[in-house]
Amino acid sequence: TRGDNPLALRGVAGLVCATRSTQRAMVVVTRGVAGQRKGVSPSASLAAASSKPKSQKRPAVSLRSRWCRLSHARRASLNSLGLRTRAAQDDEQATSGVEDGGSDGGNIKQLLGMKGASVEKEDKWKVRLQLMKPVTWVPLIWGVACGAAASGMYTWTPENVAKALLCMTMSGPFLTGYTQVINDYYDREIDAINEPYRPIPSGLISETEAVAQFVLLLAGGLGIAYVLDGWAGHETPVIFYEAIFGSFISYIYSAPPLKLKQSGWYGSPPPGGSPNPPP
Repeated sequence: TRGDNPLALRGVAGLVCATRSTQRAMVVVTRGVAGQRKGVSPSASLAAASSKPKSQKRPAVSLRSRWCRLSHARRASLNSLGLRTRAAQDDEQATSGVEDGGSDGGNIKQLLGMKGASVEKEDKWKVRLQLMKPVTWVPLIWGVACGAAASGMYTWTPENVAKALLCMTMSGPFLTGYTQVINDYYDREIDAINEPYRPIPSGLISETEAVAQFVLLLAGGLGIAYVLDGWAGHETPVIFYEAIFGSFISYIYSAPPLKLKQSGWYGSPPPGGSPNPPP
């Protein structure tokens, strides 16, 4: 009966039920005949055979056995329920981190712009700093120092150290901060689901304030680049041009209509060649 005929399936099911009922009846009759041979009346034998002693207990079944007896659909349902419960707990922890924000660990994560940060609503500078994600500045700042040292032309004079520090400020807080803020601004709808504690989706900073922040960071970074060109005596402002190019790549990486980060094929090479790569 491998076909899809419902009448055939009902007939098979009815035959199985009838067979089981017949087997039970035969067991009861057999026990009644055995009791009659021992001198017990037929009615008493049948009653004793069909009745279950009240004191008899069902054997204990382990939890693992019960789980194995469950159908595949039921086990999948319980597993999905457990995953939903765990996700709800994670969301509750993230929300509580935004609300109470009193732990030292949460404050440190907030200052560095790390995941799971807690935010104090009255400290606007912390919110702005979290939006810039200082933890992402380190590779750019370290790259400036390593590049200068590896050039073979760098001497550790006070003036050159000052130039390096100014270049680190341009690459880290200003231009990398710009890429992080613009990335958060255009990802605000996704962050409202995945990272609701982030400054923009949590409402701790408005969208207008976020736009003003990344415009000021971009202007400051380009201004420092122009100053560095003049300080280094460049006839052609190469640092300024590189800063413009890197900022443009960061924009089309995060912002529509291109939003390069949505594609892994043509979205990865441009940030890798950018002077200030986006997140």
